[in-house]
Amino acid sequence: MKQAKTDWEGAIILRDHVYSRNKIFLPIAEVPVPLTVEKYKAIVSGQSPQICTGMSLAYIGLLQAFDIPARLVSLANNEAVNRTQSPKNSAAKIPDTHSTVEVFLDKRWVLQDPSFNTQWELDGKPLGALELRQAYLSKKNPISTTNGRPVLPRRSLQEFYIPYQDVLAYVEISEIEILNPKNAGSFKVVVTMPPGPTWRHAVQSSPLAPSLNNEKETRVRDWDLSEHLPMGWETLPNAKVWNNSQEKGIGVKTDASNSGYQLWSVPESLPGGDYQVRVKGDVLDGGLYIGVLDTTTQQFISTAYYWSGQRNCPRNADKDDCFKKSDMMAKFSLKETKPIKIILANWSYEMQSSTWNVKNVAIAKNQTVSSKP
Repeated sequence: MKQAKTDWEGAIILRDHVYSRNKIFLPIAEVPVPLTVEKYKAIVSGQSPQICTGMSLAYIGLLQAFDIPARLVSLANNEAVNRTQSPKNSAAKIPDTHSTVEVFLDKRWVLQDPSFNTQWELDGKPLGALELRQAYLSKKNPISTTNGRPVLPRRSLQEFYIPYQDVLAYVEISEIEILNPKNAGSFKVVVTMPPGPTWRHAVQSSPLAPSLNNEKETRVRDWDLSEHLPMGWETLPNAKVWNNSQEKGIGVKTDASNSGYQLWSVPESLPGGDYQVRVKGDVLDGGLYIGVLDTTTQQFISTAYYWSGQRNCPRNADKDDCFKKSDMMAKFSLKETKPIKIILANWSYEMQSSTWNVKNVAIAKNQTVSSKP
């Protein structure tokens, strides 16, 4: 980076660095959030090869480290959205989504794709994600350029499994923190195109699970929220919590922060093993984010996401009544005894509050709970 005289030059150097040092696309490694020195070294040494999302997050992390603003761009084609909305299209032969990066250069956002070491231009002007989408919709002919950087075998834009303009059918741009462990991975959606509810909920929401049976031996820890908040649980001061007697649970109106903690349990020390967190209740509006937090490192071991339009129910559940006959679930494993907390956080479109009804939270042994209806 010493040879970079401008942010433009630095962004291209870092893009080429992530592209050329990331040896292969598979196998898929753990997504590098937060981007620690160890994870960075694993990526650029080829020990932790990444596909598009991992490459984009590593690139954003390096840009943030050099004080160059950058944000995550999630793309999808029409089939990706239609597949999540129709059970007939549930099986996809190949991925039809893509992750890339916008970088703030010369007072504007410009698309820089580390997966292909490229940017796009029209009439000599570098384009942002929405500008590129509009250029294709207007039947114009934007061109890609690697800024003179070499292209590796089987890593060119021309060898992408799907025409790039197809994954511009839906564009979602999010601010995301990569480096700070306390905020790493939290994102704020700043724009979607076409406008409307973000397709992230449809594409990335976690599946509901058949309700956990009531056999006590399957449960390691159980909290009853049918009437009030359990002893030791804490709540965000800005969150509104009340006894929802009609639904036999507690009502929660979150604040508007996306991924902001709303309710959290007392620390629980668990021996090594495979577990599930089960949350029984309803997401009435917005979304709910379940997190299993390692209290020694303040990093999430596991997360799951649910939203009010959830329809991927177990087969024996009424699709109009998914939450009442199913549980929200986050699986996690511990190699050794660790103290953990269960976090219930807001997961919303842009900066909006969500409304939940929560009846019960349980930790169960994974191996004793059937995952089939």
